[in-house]
Amino acid sequence: MEATMHNILLSLRQRKILQSLKYKTEYVTGKELANELNVSSRTIRNDINEINNLLKESGIVIESKRSVGYLLRTENSAELAHILKINASFLSRDDRIRYILYRLCVEEDPINLYDLEDEMFISSTTLDIDIQTLKKNYILEYPFIKFYKKKNFISLESDELKRRIILNQIFTENWDYNSTGNAFYNYQDLDNDILVLIMSEIKIYLNEYNVRLEDLSMVELGLGISIAYFRIQNGFYITKTSSHTTNDKFSIHLIDDILDSLENKLDVKFPQNDRIPFYYFMASSKLLNAKLLNFRTVKDYFDHEIIEMCDEYIQKIKDVFHLDFSSDEDFYITTLQLFRSIKVPFRRPNKLITQEYSLRTQYLIEFEIAYLIQPLALKYLGSYFNYSEITYLTFCISGALSYYNRTLPKINTVILCHHNLSVAWNLKHTVLENFSDFIDIHELLPVYTKDMREFNDIDLILSTVNKNMTTSVSCKSLQISPFFTERDRHNLRHYIHSTRIEHLYNNTNLSLYDLLDNASWIESSNCSDFFDALKLLYNELTKELPLDVSFLASIMQRESILTFAHHPHVSFVYQIGDYEKTSACAMTLDHRIKYHDNKIRIIVLVAIAKNDSNFIFKMLNELFNSDFNLNDLKFLKTKKEILNALKTYIL
Repeated sequence: MEATMHNILLSLRQRKILQSLKYKTEYVTGKELANELNVSSRTIRNDINEINNLLKESGIVIESKRSVGYLLRTENSAELAHILKINASFLSRDDRIRYILYRLCVEEDPINLYDLEDEMFISSTTLDIDIQTLKKNYILEYPFIKFYKKKNFISLESDELKRRIILNQIFTENWDYNSTGNAFYNYQDLDNDILVLIMSEIKIYLNEYNVRLEDLSMVELGLGISIAYFRIQNGFYITKTSSHTTNDKFSIHLIDDILDSLENKLDVKFPQNDRIPFYYFMASSKLLNAKLLNFRTVKDYFDHEIIEMCDEYIQKIKDVFHLDFSSDEDFYITTLQLFRSIKVPFRRPNKLITQEYSLRTQYLIEFEIAYLIQPLALKYLGSYFNYSEITYLTFCISGALSYYNRTLPKINTVILCHHNLSVAWNLKHTVLENFSDFIDIHELLPVYTKDMREFNDIDLILSTVNKNMTTSVSCKSLQISPFFTERDRHNLRHYIHSTRIEHLYNNTNLSLYDLLDNASWIESSNCSDFFDALKLLYNELTKELPLDVSFLASIMQRESILTFAHHPHVSFVYQIGDYEKTSACAMTLDHRIKYHDNKIRIIVLVAIAKNDSNFIFKMLNELFNSDFNLNDLKFLKTKKEILNALKTYIL
């Protein structure tokens, strides 16, 4: 029985039903419970059926009598309390934070912290940490709602629009597109029947008006109207006129038709002030017809600030990294639409359900180019991009680089195959089927001819035998199977990717080895904090260059959004600026620092002169995309040991 109890997981709404029935001695109707929890009687029935199914072996049951109501029966009240407590322990920190924020948004009166501790069965220390994280993730970002703490009570400012925006954010985060809802949504008071009805009406009118939304926008609109309905039913209206308005009559008529229809079906009234945010949202979120968008027509579809922001960003990429994307119309239009979407104040991009390490490893270079947007984001949108927004821009950059790479000269390749011609011929076409955008295969040769041919005009030899094929330093050899396996595809893809990155820093003379060889070093430091280590390195670096505090401030600002500690064992921290030369200071730690789930042994702080800006690509490629094994740095604590480890791979 004990094992069964620990596997029971009730939603917060189901817990509320149990709490409500716990002290009742007479039957309670489904309608009474529905009114209490702001859901439909059908939702109550579904929840009670699920509760009884989950608790069927516990001796706890909610009895139901037709036309009478529900009554909780339990053989052991202590067992019931235990089950409720066990359920709280299943809540993750993210769930707890969203639940606290939800309570703050829907409560009129300040919330007692002691009551929250008891309700969620957590300590005051845990609650304090949760609140600090809540403030960082939600209060300090749009809509910038004011947070109050007075003695043992917490509350939010009573701005109804801001509260609804936050409610939409916490319900939308990590939405499960494979079903309807997400884990947190299922815990709360929104009625699924109402949401389904609202979503259906939206789809009907979007189809009638021939309008498409992104999936995220569809969820946000459906939840936004559901939240408005829920709040209006409880007597809360938007009293302040929104500063975000639109003259887009098409979007206004579309929203009015949706809300007018819902007024009749839900027996509710959506006043004008409650409609205005949806007008703006629709005007800014409806997808544009891609067939109508080109360099000449963008001015007819995007406001001038978004166009200026995109133009300046493309110019900045060219100025800093010498990459010209100005002729890539597809990239330009896609980036404009991303900026337009981010400008909508009522939304955040979906958080990507993947580990940051995986994304950073795959898109190391692209993240660096994307991060150039930050001063322009502040200039045109009033705030820096957050991690999710940077990530979505990174995807745009990745697409632009893919297009750019396809415009580069192809890799001149020969195949040396020890099998007969038919095998070699098949191998050629299998390779081209996968990589024809990047590779030209000039010849199919028997292996023995390697000693009779110079390969000075060839970039790559694909060989079916494990032999040294050439002495030419400009020609690379890769061994592949005659049947071109998945491993061969991976190795060739990695080679092409690394080669294309090398094109981005062909004119960079600075090497990673020389940078570290000429750096000042702090060996075997007993520093135990990542930021303390950065401050020590900064103080040391100021002996080489006349840096001011803005250098360290920029580093810290970036670290708060896009961490430098994205791989284990070593972290390179850098800033491009008007420095007379590129200089570095390195630190090895006596005991590794655990930071962002990585254990760091070596931290290097680099001030990169503008004329060396593309060295960032070289540094990242050589360190994280090469054959170098970062685990080789795991136990190294001296400059000599580290340079010796790097020498084999990058010299």
